[in-house]
Amino acid sequence: PQHKTTKDGTVKVKWPHGFIYNGQLLRLARDLGNRLLPAFHTETGIPYPRVNLRYGIPFYPESPLHRNAEEGTCHTIQQRSGELTDTCSAGAGSLLLEFTTLSRLTGDPWYEQRAKKAFWAIWDRRGSTGLVGAGIDAESGRWVSSYTGIGAGIDSFYEYAAKAHVLLSGAPSGVSTGQHPHNVTDQSEGLFSQHDDPQSYLDVWTDSHRAINHHLRRGKMYIHPHYIQADVFTGAARAFWSDSLSAFFPGLLAFVGDVEEATESHLLQTALWNRYSALPERWSISSGNVEAGLGWWGGRPEFIESNYYLYQATKDPWYLHVGEMVLRDIKRRCWTRCGWAGIQDVRSGERSNRMESFFLSETAKYLYLLFDPDHPLNKLDAPYVFNTEGHPLILPRHGRRGQRRRASKSMTPSKAGVPSSSSKAPIQRVLGSSTWGYIPRCKPCSTTLHANTRYDRVALD
Repeated sequence: PQHKTTKDGTVKVKWPHGFIYNGQLLRLARDLGNRLLPAFHTETGIPYPRVNLRYGIPFYPESPLHRNAEEGTCHTIQQRSGELTDTCSAGAGSLLLEFTTLSRLTGDPWYEQRAKKAFWAIWDRRGSTGLVGAGIDAESGRWVSSYTGIGAGIDSFYEYAAKAHVLLSGAPSGVSTGQHPHNVTDQSEGLFSQHDDPQSYLDVWTDSHRAINHHLRRGKMYIHPHYIQADVFTGAARAFWSDSLSAFFPGLLAFVGDVEEATESHLLQTALWNRYSALPERWSISSGNVEAGLGWWGGRPEFIESNYYLYQATKDPWYLHVGEMVLRDIKRRCWTRCGWAGIQDVRSGERSNRMESFFLSETAKYLYLLFDPDHPLNKLDAPYVFNTEGHPLILPRHGRRGQRRRASKSMTPSKAGVPSSSSKAPIQRVLGSSTWGYIPRCKPCSTTLHANTRYDRVALD
Protein backbone atom coordinates (compact mmCIF):
# COMPACT_ATOMS: atom_id res chain seq x y z
CA PRO A 1 0.00 0.00 0.00
CA GLN A 2 1.04 3.61 -0.64
CA HIS A 3 0.69 6.39 1.93
CA LYS A 4 -0.30 9.89 0.83
CA THR A 5 -0.74 13.00 2.95
CA THR A 6 -3.24 15.55 1.65
CA LYS A 7 -3.02 19.33 2.07
CA ASP A 8 -5.21 19.24 5.18
CA GLY A 9 -2.88 16.72 6.83
CA THR A 10 -5.09 13.69 6.31
CA VAL A 11 -3.16 10.48 5.67
CA LYS A 12 -4.67 8.25 3.03
CA VAL A 13 -3.53 4.71 2.30
CA LYS A 14 -3.95 3.57 -1.30
CA TRP A 15 -4.41 -0.15 -1.82
CA PRO A 16 -4.55 -2.16 -5.04
CA HIS A 17 -7.65 -1.98 -7.24
CA GLY A 18 -8.17 1.70 -6.46
CA PHE A 19 -9.32 1.36 -2.85
CA ILE A 20 -8.26 4.25 -0.60
CA TYR A 21 -8.36 3.90 3.17
CA ASN A 22 -8.77 7.16 5.06
CA GLY A 23 -10.03 6.05 8.45
CA GLN A 24 -13.26 4.25 7.59
CA LEU A 25 -12.63 1.43 10.09
CA LEU A 26 -11.63 3.83 12.85
CA ARG A 27 -14.84 5.79 12.36
CA LEU A 28 -16.82 2.56 12.63
CA ALA A 29 -14.87 1.62 15.77
CA ARG A 30 -15.65 4.99 17.32
CA ASP A 31 -19.31 4.65 16.38
CA LEU A 32 -19.43 1.27 18.12
CA GLY A 33 -17.56 2.62 21.13
CA ASN A 34 -20.11 5.42 21.52
CA ARG A 35 -22.96 2.93 21.34
CA LEU A 36 -21.37 0.83 24.09
CA LEU A 37 -20.68 3.73 26.46
CA PRO A 38 -24.21 3.94 27.97
CA ALA A 39 -23.53 0.59 29.66
CA PHE A 40 -20.92 2.30 31.86
CA HIS A 41 -23.51 4.59 33.49
CA THR A 42 -23.65 2.83 36.85
CA GLU A 43 -23.02 4.04 40.39
CA THR A 44 -20.12 1.61 40.69
CA GLY A 45 -18.47 2.26 37.33
CA ILE A 46 -18.86 -1.43 36.52
CA PRO A 47 -20.62 -1.67 33.14
CA TYR A 48 -23.96 -3.36 32.71
CA PRO A 49 -23.82 -6.73 30.92
CA ARG A 50 -26.31 -5.63 28.22
CA VAL A 51 -26.68 -2.55 26.03
CA ASN A 52 -29.00 -1.90 23.10
CA LEU A 53 -26.86 -0.51 20.27
CA ARG A 54 -29.67 1.79 19.10
CA TYR A 55 -31.47 2.81 22.31
CA GLY A 56 -28.81 2.46 25.00
CA ILE A 57 -29.95 1.11 28.39
CA PRO A 58 -33.64 2.00 28.89
CA PHE A 59 -34.10 -1.42 30.53
CA TYR A 60 -31.84 -0.46 33.48
CA PRO A 61 -33.97 2.16 35.31
CA GLU A 62 -31.55 2.39 38.25
CA SER A 63 -28.81 3.81 36.06
CA PRO A 64 -27.76 7.41 36.86
CA LEU A 65 -28.58 8.03 33.20
CA HIS A 66 -32.26 8.05 34.20
CA ARG A 67 -31.95 9.80 37.58
CA ASN A 68 -34.87 12.24 37.41
CA ALA A 69 -37.15 14.21 35.11
CA GLU A 70 -34.90 17.25 35.02
CA GLU A 71 -32.13 15.06 33.62
CA GLY A 72 -34.28 13.50 30.94
CA THR A 73 -35.88 10.57 32.71
CA CYS A 74 -38.70 8.77 30.94
CA HIS A 75 -41.27 7.79 33.59
CA THR A 76 -42.26 4.67 31.67
CA ILE A 77 -38.93 3.03 32.49
CA GLN A 78 -39.03 3.46 36.25
CA GLN A 79 -40.45 -0.03 36.69
CA ARG A 80 -37.87 -2.80 36.82
CA SER A 81 -37.60 -4.70 33.56
CA GLY A 82 -36.15 -7.89 35.01
CA GLU A 83 -32.94 -7.46 33.00
CA LEU A 84 -30.00 -9.05 34.81
CA THR A 85 -27.42 -6.71 36.29
CA ASP A 86 -24.93 -9.48 37.07
CA THR A 87 -21.71 -9.41 35.08
CA CYS A 88 -18.35 -11.13 35.39
CA SER A 89 -14.93 -9.79 36.30
CA ALA A 90 -13.50 -10.87 32.97
CA GLY A 91 -16.20 -9.13 30.96
CA ALA A 92 -16.28 -5.89 32.96
CA GLY A 93 -12.54 -5.62 33.52
CA SER A 94 -11.29 -6.66 30.09
CA LEU A 95 -12.13 -3.55 28.07
CA LEU A 96 -8.99 -1.69 29.00
CA LEU A 97 -6.73 -2.49 26.05
CA GLU A 98 -9.31 -1.91 23.33
CA PHE A 99 -10.82 1.26 24.78
CA THR A 100 -7.40 2.73 25.54
CA THR A 101 -6.28 2.11 21.98
CA LEU A 102 -9.47 3.72 20.69
CA SER A 103 -8.87 6.79 22.86
CA ARG A 104 -5.29 7.15 21.68
CA LEU A 105 -6.28 6.80 18.01
CA THR A 106 -9.16 9.26 18.20
CA GLY A 107 -7.78 11.69 20.78
CA ASP A 108 -10.95 11.28 22.86
CA PRO A 109 -10.08 10.11 26.41
CA TRP A 110 -13.67 9.15 27.27
CA TYR A 111 -13.31 5.47 26.29
CA GLU A 112 -10.08 4.95 28.18
CA GLN A 113 -11.42 6.65 31.29
CA ARG A 114 -14.51 4.45 31.40
CA ALA A 115 -12.57 1.21 30.91
CA LYS A 116 -10.00 2.13 33.55
CA LYS A 117 -12.70 3.03 36.05
CA ALA A 118 -14.38 -0.35 35.47
CA PHE A 119 -11.10 -2.21 35.94
CA TRP A 120 -10.31 -0.53 39.23
CA ALA A 121 -13.91 -0.87 40.44
CA ILE A 122 -13.48 -4.64 40.14
CA TRP A 123 -10.06 -4.68 41.76
CA ASP A 124 -11.08 -2.45 44.69
CA ARG A 125 -13.76 -5.01 45.59
CA ARG A 126 -11.39 -7.98 45.79
CA GLY A 127 -11.77 -10.28 48.75
CA SER A 128 -9.52 -10.42 51.79
CA THR A 129 -7.70 -13.22 49.99
CA GLY A 130 -6.51 -10.76 47.35
CA LEU A 131 -8.56 -12.53 44.68
CA VAL A 132 -11.47 -11.31 42.57
CA GLY A 133 -14.65 -13.32 42.16
CA ALA A 134 -16.30 -14.59 39.01
CA GLY A 135 -19.65 -12.76 39.20
CA ILE A 136 -20.48 -9.25 40.43
CA ASP A 137 -23.57 -7.04 40.41
CA ALA A 138 -22.95 -3.93 38.33
CA GLU A 139 -25.35 -1.79 40.39
CA SER A 140 -24.51 -2.83 43.95
CA GLY A 141 -20.90 -3.86 43.43
CA ARG A 142 -21.44 -7.02 45.48
CA TRP A 143 -20.11 -10.41 44.49
CA VAL A 144 -22.97 -12.66 43.41
CA SER A 145 -20.97 -15.81 44.13
CA SER A 146 -18.05 -16.56 46.40
CA TYR A 147 -16.40 -18.82 43.84
CA THR A 148 -13.05 -17.79 42.41
CA GLY A 149 -10.38 -19.37 40.26
CA ILE A 150 -8.36 -18.56 37.15
CA GLY A 151 -10.83 -19.75 34.50
CA ALA A 152 -14.30 -18.78 33.31
CA GLY A 153 -15.52 -15.37 34.48
CA ILE A 154 -12.12 -14.26 35.79
CA ASP A 155 -9.38 -15.20 33.32
CA SER A 156 -8.89 -12.10 31.19
CA PHE A 157 -9.04 -9.72 34.17
CA TYR A 158 -5.64 -11.01 35.25
CA GLU A 159 -4.47 -11.12 31.64
CA TYR A 160 -5.32 -7.44 31.10
CA ALA A 161 -3.61 -6.37 34.33
CA ALA A 162 -0.28 -7.64 32.99
CA LYS A 163 -0.83 -6.58 29.39
CA ALA A 164 -2.03 -3.09 30.33
CA HIS A 165 1.35 -2.50 31.92
CA VAL A 166 3.14 -3.43 28.71
CA LEU A 167 0.81 -1.49 26.42
CA LEU A 168 0.82 1.65 28.57
CA SER A 169 4.52 1.59 29.51
CA GLY A 170 5.53 3.06 26.18
CA ALA A 171 2.96 5.84 26.20
CA PRO A 172 2.28 9.01 28.16
CA SER A 173 -0.89 9.29 30.18
CA GLY A 174 -3.98 9.43 28.03
CA VAL A 175 -6.33 10.43 30.84
CA SER A 176 -7.00 14.11 31.27
CA THR A 177 -8.27 15.63 34.48
CA GLY A 178 -10.81 18.35 34.83
CA GLN A 179 -13.31 19.36 32.17
CA HIS A 180 -14.13 16.83 29.48
CA PRO A 181 -13.13 18.16 26.04
CA HIS A 182 -16.79 18.02 24.91
CA ASN A 183 -17.99 20.02 27.93
CA VAL A 184 -19.99 17.07 29.24
CA THR A 185 -20.94 16.75 32.89
CA ASP A 186 -20.69 13.15 34.04
CA GLN A 187 -23.26 11.89 36.53
CA SER A 188 -20.95 9.57 38.47
CA GLU A 189 -18.10 10.64 40.69
CA GLY A 190 -14.55 9.42 40.46
CA LEU A 191 -14.47 9.02 36.69
CA PHE A 192 -10.87 10.13 36.44
CA SER A 193 -8.95 7.32 38.05
CA GLN A 194 -5.94 8.08 40.18
CA HIS A 195 -4.42 4.79 38.99
CA ASP A 196 -2.93 5.97 35.72
CA ASP A 197 0.67 4.86 36.23
CA PRO A 198 1.46 1.73 34.14
CA GLN A 199 3.27 0.34 37.17
CA SER A 200 -0.03 0.17 39.06
CA TYR A 201 -1.29 -2.47 36.63
CA LEU A 202 1.86 -4.51 37.12
CA ASP A 203 1.27 -4.24 40.85
CA VAL A 204 -2.23 -5.65 40.39
CA TRP A 205 -0.83 -8.61 38.49
CA THR A 206 1.96 -9.15 41.05
CA ASP A 207 -0.46 -9.09 43.98
CA SER A 208 -2.93 -11.32 42.12
CA HIS A 209 -0.27 -13.84 41.18
CA ARG A 210 0.89 -14.02 44.77
CA ALA A 211 -2.68 -14.62 45.98
CA ILE A 212 -3.28 -17.24 43.26
CA ASN A 213 -0.19 -19.17 44.24
CA HIS A 214 -1.13 -18.99 47.91
CA HIS A 215 -4.79 -20.01 47.65
CA LEU A 216 -5.29 -21.79 44.32
CA ARG A 217 -2.07 -23.39 43.16
CA ARG A 218 -1.25 -26.98 43.97
CA GLY A 219 2.41 -27.48 43.18
CA LYS A 220 4.99 -30.21 42.78
CA MET A 221 3.93 -32.15 45.87
CA TYR A 222 0.80 -33.19 43.94
CA ILE A 223 0.72 -35.65 41.03
CA HIS A 224 0.61 -32.75 38.61
CA PRO A 225 0.71 -29.00 39.35
CA HIS A 226 -2.72 -27.43 38.92
CA TYR A 227 -5.08 -24.71 40.18
CA ILE A 228 -8.33 -25.24 42.08
CA GLN A 229 -11.44 -23.16 42.80
CA ALA A 230 -11.67 -21.45 46.17
CA ASP A 231 -13.75 -19.05 48.25
CA VAL A 232 -12.98 -15.44 47.36
CA PHE A 233 -13.39 -14.34 51.00
CA THR A 234 -11.73 -17.16 52.95
CA GLY A 235 -9.54 -18.95 50.41
CA ALA A 236 -11.06 -22.31 51.39
CA ALA A 237 -11.13 -24.93 48.63
CA ARG A 238 -14.50 -25.10 46.86
CA ALA A 239 -14.03 -27.34 43.81
CA PHE A 240 -11.39 -29.43 42.08
CA TRP A 241 -11.71 -29.14 38.35
CA SER A 242 -9.86 -27.51 35.48
CA ASP A 243 -11.73 -25.80 32.65
CA SER A 244 -10.44 -25.21 29.14
CA LEU A 245 -10.43 -21.43 29.66
CA SER A 246 -7.86 -21.75 32.45
CA ALA A 247 -5.42 -23.15 29.88
CA PHE A 248 -4.59 -19.49 29.08
CA PHE A 249 -2.72 -19.12 32.39
CA PRO A 250 0.58 -20.79 31.41
CA GLY A 251 0.73 -18.42 28.45
CA LEU A 252 0.22 -15.42 30.72
CA LEU A 253 2.94 -16.69 33.03
CA ALA A 254 5.30 -17.04 30.08
CA PHE A 255 4.29 -13.56 28.90
CA VAL A 256 5.45 -11.99 32.18
CA GLY A 257 8.55 -14.18 32.47
CA ASP A 258 7.59 -16.89 34.99
CA VAL A 259 8.65 -19.61 32.59
CA GLU A 260 9.24 -22.37 35.14
CA GLU A 261 5.73 -22.16 36.60
CA ALA A 262 4.31 -21.79 33.10
CA THR A 263 6.06 -24.95 31.93
CA GLU A 264 4.79 -26.96 34.88
CA SER A 265 1.22 -25.69 34.55
CA HIS A 266 1.12 -26.37 30.82
CA LEU A 267 1.92 -30.06 31.25
CA LEU A 268 -1.53 -31.00 32.61
CA GLN A 269 -3.36 -29.50 29.63
CA THR A 270 -0.88 -31.16 27.28
CA ALA A 271 -1.58 -34.53 28.87
CA LEU A 272 -5.32 -33.93 28.57
CA TRP A 273 -5.03 -33.05 24.89
CA ASN A 274 -2.91 -36.14 24.31
CA ARG A 275 -5.61 -38.24 25.99
CA TYR A 276 -8.70 -36.76 24.32
CA SER A 277 -7.23 -35.26 21.10
CA ALA A 278 -8.88 -32.02 22.27
CA LEU A 279 -9.43 -30.25 25.58
CA PRO A 280 -12.73 -30.92 27.38
CA GLU A 281 -14.60 -27.88 28.67
CA ARG A 282 -14.19 -29.11 32.22
CA TRP A 283 -12.11 -31.94 33.66
CA SER A 284 -12.26 -33.24 37.23
CA ILE A 285 -8.91 -33.24 38.98
CA SER A 286 -10.20 -35.50 41.74
CA SER A 287 -11.81 -38.20 39.56
CA GLY A 288 -9.66 -37.88 36.45
CA ASN A 289 -12.69 -37.75 34.14
CA VAL A 290 -14.78 -35.21 32.27
CA GLU A 291 -16.64 -33.13 34.85
CA ALA A 292 -20.46 -33.08 34.88
CA GLY A 293 -20.77 -34.07 31.24
CA LEU A 294 -19.00 -30.91 30.06
CA GLY A 295 -17.01 -32.71 27.40
CA TRP A 296 -17.21 -30.39 24.43
CA TRP A 297 -14.38 -28.48 22.73
CA GLY A 298 -15.65 -25.57 20.67
CA GLY A 299 -12.30 -24.74 19.10
CA ARG A 300 -11.06 -22.77 22.10
CA PRO A 301 -7.59 -21.22 21.65
CA GLU A 302 -6.26 -20.98 25.21
CA PHE A 303 -4.14 -24.14 25.15
CA ILE A 304 -2.66 -23.31 21.74
CA GLU A 305 -2.07 -19.71 22.84
CA SER A 306 -0.08 -20.85 25.87
CA ASN A 307 1.89 -23.27 23.74
CA TYR A 308 2.80 -20.38 21.41
CA TYR A 309 3.98 -18.13 24.25
CA LEU A 310 6.03 -20.92 25.79
CA TYR A 311 7.76 -21.61 22.50
CA GLN A 312 8.55 -17.92 22.04
CA ALA A 313 9.96 -17.78 25.57
CA THR A 314 12.03 -20.97 25.44
CA LYS A 315 12.50 -21.91 21.75
CA ASP A 316 12.18 -25.50 22.95
CA PRO A 317 11.23 -27.60 19.88
CA TRP A 318 9.03 -29.75 22.10
CA TYR A 319 6.35 -27.06 21.80
CA LEU A 320 6.52 -27.36 18.02
CA HIS A 321 5.76 -31.07 18.41
CA VAL A 322 2.81 -30.20 20.67
CA GLY A 323 1.59 -27.73 18.05
CA GLU A 324 1.90 -30.36 15.34
CA MET A 325 -0.14 -32.80 17.45
CA VAL A 326 -2.86 -30.16 17.89
CA LEU A 327 -2.87 -29.26 14.21
CA ARG A 328 -3.20 -32.88 13.08
CA ASP A 329 -6.02 -33.55 15.56
CA ILE A 330 -7.95 -30.45 14.45
CA LYS A 331 -7.60 -31.40 10.77
CA ARG A 332 -8.67 -34.96 11.50
CA ARG A 333 -11.62 -34.23 13.79
CA CYS A 334 -12.94 -30.75 12.91
CA TRP A 335 -12.61 -30.21 9.16
CA THR A 336 -15.83 -30.05 7.14
CA ARG A 337 -16.57 -28.90 3.61
CA CYS A 338 -17.89 -25.56 4.81
CA GLY A 339 -15.71 -24.76 7.82
CA TRP A 340 -14.19 -26.08 11.03
CA ALA A 341 -16.68 -27.59 13.45
CA GLY A 342 -16.39 -27.78 17.19
CA ILE A 343 -16.46 -31.14 18.98
CA GLN A 344 -19.60 -31.82 20.98
CA ASP A 345 -18.00 -34.63 22.99
CA VAL A 346 -14.25 -35.15 22.99
CA ARG A 347 -14.74 -38.78 24.03
CA SER A 348 -16.99 -39.84 21.15
CA GLY A 349 -15.78 -37.35 18.54
CA GLU A 350 -19.32 -36.12 17.81
CA ARG A 351 -19.17 -32.75 16.06
CA SER A 352 -21.22 -29.68 16.86
CA ASN A 353 -23.00 -27.91 14.03
CA ARG A 354 -21.27 -24.55 14.49
CA MET A 355 -17.96 -22.79 14.04
CA GLU A 356 -16.95 -20.20 16.63
CA SER A 357 -15.43 -16.89 15.53
CA PHE A 358 -12.51 -17.28 17.91
CA PHE A 359 -11.34 -20.35 16.01
CA LEU A 360 -10.01 -18.13 13.20
CA SER A 361 -9.14 -15.04 15.24
CA GLU A 362 -7.15 -16.96 17.86
CA THR A 363 -6.78 -20.72 17.46
CA ALA A 364 -5.69 -20.71 13.81
CA LYS A 365 -3.70 -17.49 14.28
CA TYR A 366 -1.57 -18.80 17.14
CA LEU A 367 -0.91 -22.02 15.27
CA TYR A 368 0.15 -20.01 12.23
CA LEU A 369 2.48 -17.80 14.27
CA LEU A 370 3.94 -20.85 16.03
CA PHE A 371 5.15 -22.29 12.73
CA ASP A 372 6.21 -19.00 11.11
CA PRO A 373 9.27 -17.76 13.03
CA ASP A 374 9.92 -15.01 10.47
CA HIS A 375 6.51 -13.39 10.81
CA PRO A 376 6.87 -9.67 11.69
CA LEU A 377 4.83 -10.12 14.89
CA ASN A 378 7.42 -12.64 16.08
CA LYS A 379 10.21 -10.11 15.59
CA LEU A 380 8.58 -6.83 16.56
CA ASP A 381 10.59 -5.14 19.32
CA ALA A 382 7.86 -2.86 20.65
CA PRO A 383 5.32 -2.70 23.52
CA TYR A 384 2.54 -4.49 21.67
CA VAL A 385 0.15 -7.09 23.04
CA PHE A 386 -2.49 -9.49 21.80
CA ASN A 387 -5.89 -8.76 23.28
CA THR A 388 -8.05 -11.55 24.63
CA GLU A 389 -9.45 -12.20 21.13
CA GLY A 390 -6.01 -12.54 19.58
CA HIS A 391 -5.83 -9.10 17.91
CA PRO A 392 -2.44 -7.35 18.11
CA LEU A 393 -2.64 -3.87 19.65
CA ILE A 394 -0.02 -1.14 19.85
CA LEU A 395 -0.50 2.50 20.73
CA PRO A 396 0.17 5.05 17.96
CA ARG A 397 3.69 6.45 17.78
CA HIS A 398 2.58 9.99 18.52
CA GLY A 399 1.27 8.71 21.85
CA ARG A 400 4.39 6.86 22.98
CA ARG A 401 7.44 8.10 24.82
CA GLY A 402 10.46 8.25 22.56
CA GLN A 403 11.93 5.10 21.08
CA ARG A 404 12.23 3.08 24.26
CA ARG A 405 9.97 2.54 27.20
CA ARG A 406 11.05 4.50 30.24
CA ALA A 407 7.92 4.18 32.36
CA SER A 408 9.11 1.15 34.27
CA LYS A 409 12.56 -0.14 35.07
CA SER A 410 11.19 -3.52 36.06
CA MET A 411 10.22 -4.43 32.49
CA THR A 412 12.39 -4.35 29.39
CA PRO A 413 11.50 -4.68 25.71
CA SER A 414 11.84 -8.04 24.05
CA LYS A 415 10.74 -9.61 20.83
CA ALA A 416 7.28 -11.01 20.20
CA GLY A 417 5.88 -9.67 23.47
CA VAL A 418 7.36 -12.54 25.46
CA PRO A 419 9.74 -12.66 28.41
CA SER A 420 13.47 -12.66 28.31
CA SER A 421 14.45 -15.76 30.23
CA SER A 422 17.70 -14.16 31.34
CA SER A 423 16.05 -11.12 32.89
CA LYS A 424 16.57 -10.75 36.64
CA ALA A 425 13.84 -8.26 37.54
CA PRO A 426 12.79 -8.93 41.16
CA ILE A 427 9.05 -9.21 40.53
CA GLN A 428 8.39 -10.10 36.91
CA ARG A 429 11.04 -10.97 34.38
CA VAL A 430 9.53 -9.15 31.58
CA LEU A 431 8.73 -9.53 28.04
CA GLY A 432 10.04 -8.59 26.00
CA SER A 433 -11.92 12.62 12.50
CA SER A 434 -15.47 13.58 13.04
CA THR A 435 -17.39 12.57 16.16
CA TRP A 436 -20.03 9.90 15.86
CA GLY A 437 -22.77 9.27 18.36
CA TYR A 438 -26.46 8.75 18.78
CA ILE A 439 -29.43 9.74 20.88
CA PRO A 440 -30.56 6.90 23.16
CA ARG A 441 -34.34 6.81 23.16
CA CYS A 442 -36.87 4.97 25.25
CA LYS A 443 -39.64 2.91 23.77
CA PRO A 444 -42.60 3.09 23.54
CA CYS A 445 -42.64 6.84 24.13
CA SER A 446 -39.43 7.60 22.17
CA THR A 447 -38.42 10.41 24.52
CA THR A 448 -34.76 11.32 24.63
CA LEU A 449 -32.97 9.87 27.63
CA HIS A 450 -30.60 12.22 29.40
CA ALA A 451 -30.07 14.50 26.41
CA ASN A 452 -27.10 16.30 27.98
CA THR A 453 -24.82 13.25 27.78
CA ARG A 454 -22.09 12.85 25.19
CA TYR A 455 -24.23 10.42 23.19
CA ASP A 456 -26.49 13.02 21.59
CA ARG A 457 -23.90 14.81 19.49
CA VAL A 458 -24.87 13.18 16.19
CA ALA A 459 -28.07 11.28 15.54
CA LEU A 460 -27.43 8.29 13.30
CA ASP A 461 -31.08 7.43 12.74
